[in-house]
Amino acid sequence: MKLNVIRKTKASLILALAVILAGIVMTFVGGGLNLGIDFTGGSLVTLSFEQEYNTQDITDVLNAANAGETSIVKSENNQAIVRLQLKPEEELSAINEQLITGLKEKGYAKVSLAGVDRVGATTSKELVWNAFISVAIACALILIYVWARFELHSGISAILALIHDVAIMISFVAIFRIPINSSFIAAILTIVGYSINSTILVFDRLRENKKLYTSMSDADLINKSIDDTFWRSVNTSLTTFITVFILYIFGVESIKEFTLPIMVGLIAGAFSSIMLAGQWWYLMKRTTKKA
Repeated sequence: MKLNVIRKTKASLILALAVILAGIVMTFVGGGLNLGIDFTGGSLVTLSFEQEYNTQDITDVLNAANAGETSIVKSENNQAIVRLQLKPEEELSAINEQLITGLKEKGYAKVSLAGVDRVGATTSKELVWNAFISVAIACALILIYVWARFELHSGISAILALIHDVAIMISFVAIFRIPINSSFIAAILTIVGYSINSTILVFDRLRENKKLYTSMSDADLINKSIDDTFWRSVNTSLTTFITVFILYIFGVESIKEFTLPIMVGLIAGAFSSIMLAGQWWYLMKRTTKKA
């Protein structure tokens, strides 16, 4: 595989920046990110059935009632806990009536409302801040590790690649106005840990090639290192993507909230490892030599 990624540096950077800028624009146009129930709080509606039920039936009725963002959790004794966005009392009562009526029409003759509670945001500012701190600490430790194992330029490039992956994930949910819940934070932390592997693989091969081809230029070294690791990076990301995609197709709503940003992160991680990390290393090396 002859990619010659150094020649594609400008195009790669423009593409990445275009997606990130689109996310920033949509964030401002939409009045901020679309924060989900975990961030804004809501109402917990407990439904009691006297038979086995299908959560999709509940989802269909809620969609017909224009209930907005919801989440459904199966509970014991044939109960379902439905979480709705925070709404005025009258609107919530109307949705509950439509919910019971709609479920009875679907064949659940003895469904009843077991309870309604208002709850605050489960993902507080403290939790979001802790997640941010976790990512920052992870990036710092990765920088130290890659610096110690390879060199400083490699460490900085790896961190830039991770920042790119997180920025793309945030841009994606901003562009498509996807609700952001605690599962999105978990997805970011997962991608930060996963994406670094492919990037380290490139720099590991770069170190080996520098020893084997002492007279080769930095640009050629990067091109060869990425060519050598291309199919391994693609195959690893692709097999993981297929598995996550299957979970997204057949999983329940809570699984889909987690797997969708994971799929975006996998694509962003493969792109940054192949098309950006090595180029950033090359640009920093060239700048250092000129200085």
